[in-house]
Amino acid sequence: MYSGIVNLLYRRPDLYEQVYHDDHLRAVEFCDAMFAAHLPARPATLLDLGSGTGCEVGMFAAAGIDAVGVDFQPSMVALARQSVGPAARFHVGDQRSVRLGRRFDAVISLGFTIANVHTNADIDRTFATYAAHTEIGGILILETLNLTDQAGANLPAEFQVSVDGHVSRGTAEFTMNHRTQLLTRRRTWRFPDLPDETDHAVFRVLFPKELEMYLTRHGFHPLSLYDNPNATPGPLTGSTLFTTARYEGPRKTPT
Repeated sequence: MYSGIVNLLYRRPDLYEQVYHDDHLRAVEFCDAMFAAHLPARPATLLDLGSGTGCEVGMFAAAGIDAVGVDFQPSMVALARQSVGPAARFHVGDQRSVRLGRRFDAVISLGFTIANVHTNADIDRTFATYAAHTEIGGILILETLNLTDQAGANLPAEFQVSVDGHVSRGTAEFTMNHRTQLLTRRRTWRFPDLPDETDHAVFRVLFPKELEMYLTRHGFHPLSLYDNPNATPGPLTGSTLFTTARYEGPRKTPT
C-alpha cells in the first residue's frame, strides 16, 4: 500500500462521512442493480474490501445480507464497528494479502480502494485476494480511476465539512504522471482561526484493457463496464470506471 497518504478525513472519519455520505447511497444502489442483472438472487454473503466507515456494509447487513468489511485504516474500522454494531463484522487488513478463509457471493471494492496500490505486482496480488474470496459464480464489483485527457477533470475539487459548528472547505489540485499512471491529489483545507492543512495522496489509474487482463488472469469473466454509477452506457470518458465480473474459478494453465 502507498504509505505517503496524508488525509485529514482518515484521521477524522466523522468528517469523512460528511463528505461521502451521498456516495455511499449511490454505491449501494449501483451494487443492487448489478446483483439484479448478474445474480440469480440477491447475495446471501458479501465482502467489502476497503469498507471505510462501514456505511455500505451496514446497509447491506440491514437488508439481511451476511456482510463483512475489511479496511487498511484502523480508525475507519473502529468507527465502523461502533456505528454498525454487531450486525456486521469488520477487520483491519491489507487488500494485497488479507485472507479470511471463506468465500462470498459478492465481493465489492469501491471508492478507489485499489488505486492506493501502485505497482503491477501489487495490483496482481490484490486481484488474487478478490479471487480467494469470491464464490464460483459470484460477482466482483470494482470501482477504479480512469485515465482521461485532463487529469482529475471530473473528480471532486471542492469539499465542505462542519467542524465544531464552523464550515471548513477543502480545494483539490491534480497532476498526472502518464508514464507511471499515477494521479497525485493535493488538497488544502482552510479552517476558521486555524492554520491551513494539506492532504497528499497518489492514486494508480487503470485502463479498461488492464482491468480485463487482471480479471481474466485470476479467473473472472468481465460482465459490464460503466463510467458512472447510474449504469448508463457510454464512451468511458469519465474519471471513474465501475466494473462487474463473474468468478469462474482458477484459470487453467495449458498443458
